[in-house]
Amino acid sequence: MADQLDIIADTALHADYLAGVKDSASSSIAISRAGQCFVKRDARAVEDSASSSVSGRVVKINRARIAAGMSHEELCRRACAGSRNWFRILRGEQAASNELLSRFEAALAEPRSTKPVQVVASFHRLVMQFLAIHLSFDIPTLLATDFTVQRPFNAQWLAAARIRQMAIYITAVELQVGNAELGRALGLTRANIKYARDEVEQRREDGNEVDQALTAVLLQVKA
Repeated sequence: MADQLDIIADTALHADYLAGVKDSASSSIAISRAGQCFVKRDARAVEDSASSSVSGRVVKINRARIAAGMSHEELCRRACAGSRNWFRILRGEQAASNELLSRFEAALAEPRSTKPVQVVASFHRLVMQFLAIHLSFDIPTLLATDFTVQRPFNAQWLAAARIRQMAIYITAVELQVGNAELGRALGLTRANIKYARDEVEQRREDGNEVDQALTAVLLQVKA
């Protein structure tokens, strides 16, 4: 059951999965998201649904992806696979061929090249500015923001922090750098980078503001 619940904890699938699980007063799993209140769900329903719809091989691939600090998009790009198909496979809505799963495994096994720290940091700074333009945020204010002091109740600081998180996400995906390598370039810990990427994946949904901003800036940096 522990292996199957790794998929449930995956932020990109978290909301979809919880929507399909029935409430139960007898047995529950406490799930917390960014300080929000705990939601109780039936443990038996979670176990039965996960075990019946997702293969153990898919679970292992996803666990390896998380351990490597690799985003869903990067995994799919390295495996030459569609991200929507990957999400459907993770949800148990689509069967995956052995050939496709082998590509995912090969993508995870392939060494990731190391980029110079200055290149990674400069790219991240550039992406922050592109995002600021797209989201109509003042660039000097963004670049002057002190992120070492948490100000979550300050609207301007929070908006700047979210832009920074999106820039971290895009940098990791586009330059194909791991959490530790990106952390070294930005003066952050691996846990900081993982948290930022998880937050973006959690907030991103097809067509919403975060998705539009990420898509637009990714196209811009590739141009």
